[in-house]
Amino acid sequence: MEKNLKPLISILVPVHNTQKYLEACLTSIKNQTYNNLEIICIDDCSTDSSYEILKEYERKDNRIKVIHKANAGVGEARNSGLDVATGDYIGFVDSDDFIDENFYEKMLNSIIENNADLCMCGYKYIYDNGEKIYIEKNLPNVNSKTIFKYFFETNIVKSKNAIVSDGIAGFVVRLLVKSSLVKNIRFKKFVIAEDLLFLLTLIKDDVKICVVNENLYNYYIRPRI
Repeated sequence: MEKNLKPLISILVPVHNTQKYLEACLTSIKNQTYNNLEIICIDDCSTDSSYEILKEYERKDNRIKVIHKANAGVGEARNSGLDVATGDYIGFVDSDDFIDENFYEKMLNSIIENNADLCMCGYKYIYDNGEKIYIEKNLPNVNSKTIFKYFFETNIVKSKNAIVSDGIAGFVVRLLVKSSLVKNIRFKKFVIAEDLLFLLTLIKDDVKICVVNENLYNYYIRPRI
């Protein structure tokens, strides 16, 4: 059989008590138009049926690998995935979110076309009532020397159903990264902002960054209890 020459993408999915959203998340990943995927799901000691859902998906799709670990937070869960990932590229998806079906195809194509190390895209806020708030990113391709101004010089224009921004939020879930870049980088045990610190560490050296100016990631806003 001819060896698959397409780059392998490892997708890390930390999971903790997200049974209501988990199937939609996993379905959006396994139905990607780019299919050479290693889907690593890290169950962070869920107490609902999340682990059982993961094991069922693992039985049906040999690209899915499930890790079960003691509860230590999303950062440590992602670290467990990074420790075992074998892909050429690394992606992150949160288990209560979902991604457009061509998310990884478009991101990888952009990296290859631009000879880049990292790709980022725009995202949408999704609410329980079905409302979608588009977070539109209109960024040029940048590198690690010029990207920092986009963290601090952000112009935001709000309309009825959109937020147009030329800045960057530090979410790792809308990234695709060469695995060589994250070889020696891990998430810190922070309750908040672990994403931003990881991203800043990632781009502290000379890194070429490309941008897909489309809202391909669907960020679910959970209702307040």
